[in-house]
Amino acid sequence: MITKIVVPDKTSMLRALDLLQEYNKSVINNLDKKFPQGDWRIIDSFTARRCINIHRMFYTLRSLLIPSFDDCSVNTLLRSLADHITSLLLIYSGLTKDEILLRHLLCIADGINERKKLVNLHRGDNNIDVLNMEYDLTECKKCIRQCPLYFKHKNRIEYLIKKRIWKYKSLTYNENYNWSKLYRDVLEIKKIIWIIYRSMFTGFRAAFLATKAMFQSRQLSVSLGI
Repeated sequence: MITKIVVPDKTSMLRALDLLQEYNKSVINNLDKKFPQGDWRIIDSFTARRCINIHRMFYTLRSLLIPSFDDCSVNTLLRSLADHITSLLLIYSGLTKDEILLRHLLCIADGINERKKLVNLHRGDNNIDVLNMEYDLTECKKCIRQCPLYFKHKNRIEYLIKKRIWKYKSLTYNENYNWSKLYRDVLEIKKIIWIIYRSMFTGFRAAFLATKAMFQSRQLSVSLGI
């Protein structure tokens, strides 16, 4: 089922984006200085760079609204923003640090695999970038197999590694999210998630407050077809 996209009206989006940019500017600048590069081995560093990228995507979104309203481009960027924010909420709002670590590493492994496929397609298997990705992927899988949860759910996690699944619902039964379910379920429990997220990652709380407010608005929920 394709999620319906209905773009909110231009005036309300501009107002929300102006508030978002102003509120987050100093926080994002501080994160940019503290974490100039994202390292997947350090969750704080990696998450900070994701927050910074999301913030920049909002600047891009605003530029698409002035002077003209490009429906196609706005739709595409809104979907990308929804994917990024929902992913962050799912991965880094885990109930325990072990759960956050496991899902983070599974997501990293999936991302490396995707990038490797694209580079292979254009440059060939022996390209230096592919070799570096192979090394990172091997190291990432080693880290997954050293996670505390791995020893409790070895068979399930091996299946997740093999199938490149990080959008799982539980380690105790075989059911996973697709993007439509993530939009509905993860954003539906956003209040609970934000309480957990705030308590575990207070350093990034301010960077996400305005974004959270946008997703709580009925307009943006409609735009995602929720």
